[in-house]
Amino acid sequence: MRDCSCGSGLSRRDMTDLDIHRLAALAEAATPGPWWISTSDDTMISAKDAEIAQTQGEYSQCWKGMEADAAYIAAADPTTIMALIRRLQAAEAERDSRTPSVVVLALHDEIDQTRATLSAAEAELAATRAAIAEWRKEHWAAAADTTLMETLDRIAQGILA
Repeated sequence: MRDCSCGSGLSRRDMTDLDIHRLAALAEAATPGPWWISTSDDTMISAKDAEIAQTQGEYSQCWKGMEADAAYIAAADPTTIMALIRRLQAAEAERDSRTPSVVVLALHDEIDQTRATLSAAEAELAATRAAIAEWRKEHWAAAADTTLMETLDRIAQGILA
């Protein structure tokens, strides 16, 4: 395994615990991407305005000031990336498994509230209908009696006239 001459200061053991905060700090300190690899007689890792690392045979070189990039490259080894992918997949699976149940629970709550509102409205409607029926009973009987008396008075006036 080749070791970059500028040294990252990290060992493989440093990344086994997947220190997300440290990985983020390393990524933020590195040269902004995108990065690409160009090959001819040697391999060069480059960014828009910077050459990051170069290898040629057994020779490797980091340019002065690129220690942050080397640390980032060292931290982004396949084991670490696969561990991050597994964590992401597990988090997405957990989210996906919870989402339907959360939505269903919210819908059940909304249905229960709607049923309670409907029940209260039905009770109020029944009470209003009962009040109207009682009012009709009281007032229509009196109105009917008055109308009947007026009609009888008119008949009587017609007969007597």
